[in-house]
Order: sequence, then C-alpha cells, then structure tokens
Amino acid sequence: MRELVVYETEDGHWEATYDKLPGFRAQGRNRDEALQRLQEAIRIYDPCRCEDD
Repeated sequence: MRELVVYETEDGHWEATYDKLPGFRAQGRNRDEALQRLQEAIRIYDPCRCEDD
C-alpha cells in the first residue's frame, strides 16, 4: 500500500506525491525538501488530515 511516493526526477530534482489526494505534488532540491513542501501543501489544503498522519 503506497501513500507517499518520493523519487528523483531525470533532471535531478526530487518529487513527492500523496495517493490520498490525487494531483498533489511537490518538488525540492532534495528528498527532505520535497516531503516538507508536500506536507505544507496538505496542511494548507486540509489541516485536520496532517494531525492524523
């Protein structure tokens, strides 16, 4: 079961996606930055969801 997917793109950036919110993507210069940006986007979109995760 996948929920968070983090991978390095061909151009060397990192991308994070969240299966429970299709279309949510975040990019960063490294894995941690991509995850942090995705978490911030989820928190803005649905503050209660982050409290459960």
